[in-house]
Amino acid sequence: MSAPFIWVVIPSVLAIVLYLLRRWRLAVYIAGLLIMLTLTALAWLLPIGEAISLGIPGLSAYKLADSMNIFGQSFVLGDSTRPVLALIYLSIVLWFGGAYMAKTGQLFIPLGIGIAALLTASLAIQPPVFSALLIELAALACVPILAPPGKTMPRGVLR
Repeated sequence: MSAPFIWVVIPSVLAIVLYLLRRWRLAVYIAGLLIMLTLTALAWLLPIGEAISLGIPGLSAYKLADSMNIFGQSFVLGDSTRPVLALIYLSIVLWFGGAYMAKTGQLFIPLGIGIAALLTASLAIQPPVFSALLIELAALACVPILAPPGKTMPRGVLR
């Protein structure tokens, strides 16, 4: 397993799953908050590129790879990016913590997780010239969040 798989692919898949389950609002909020808390704890505690002792007798240490290739692009998250990952995911935990009280729309949690995955991918992609494309996708994913809950997309938001 690699670090980009944990902080890019898994949140992307979970965002799609939560999008499909968006009818159950409270369950999606709780699941989104727990997913982000778990990813924050992993970013804070899990060393990248170093041997990790699993603590189980008879099993050898495990090494979390720092790179992954997707469609010819290399995604690299080294150990030096762990504090940034923890900050990204912790800030989203704080957003999600207040999202239920603010009565945000049903798309807020799934799109928030997807945006976090896109921003992490833009941080990890090599060569960095492609990060602008991923940041643009994250900005486009923000458009449905700007619409008031339960209403159609206003013209000002689309502009």
